[in-house]
Amino acid sequence: MWWPLLILLFSLPNHSSECLNDATVCSYYFQKHQELGCDQKNYLVNFGYKYCRLFVNAEHTYTKHAQGVLANIRTCLVNHLAKQPHLTCENVAEIAIQSHVECYKENHFCELSAKDQMVTLWHIKAGLHDPFFQTTMKLIVDQCRIQFTEHK
Repeated sequence: MWWPLLILLFSLPNHSSECLNDATVCSYYFQKHQELGCDQKNYLVNFGYKYCRLFVNAEHTYTKHAQGVLANIRTCLVNHLAKQPHLTCENVAEIAIQSHVECYKENHFCELSAKDQMVTLWHIKAGLHDPFFQTTMKLIVDQCRIQFTEHK
C-alpha cells in the first residue's frame, strides 16, 4: 500500500535541478519563500512570484516568439536562484538582480520586437516606482543598449 506514496513523491517537481519550462516554474518563488521563512515584503513573493505569474497570465498578449523567450527567461531566473547554495531572505534580491541581466541577455530579450517590448513595459508599469525594479530594469536596458551598439 505504500507504493502510491512513493510514486507521488517521485512525481513532485525538484526545483534544485533544472526547472520545467511552464507556468509551474513560478511556484518555486513561493516554495522558497516558505522554506526560508521570509516576510511578505521579501523579493521571493513580492517580486519574483508576483511578476512570474503576471507574465504567465499575460502570455496571450505576446507573439509566439516572445512567449518562448519569456518562458525561457522565467526558467533561467528560477534555475539561477535554485543553484545558489547560500540563498537567504536577505540576499535573494541582490542575487536576483544579476540573474535578471544574465537571463534576459542569454535568452535574447533585447532582440524582441518593439511591440513585444512595449507590451512588457505595459505589464510592468505598476512596479516602476519600486527601487529594486528600477535598478533591474536599468541594467537590462543598459545591456540592450550595449547589444544594439555592438550589432550596428
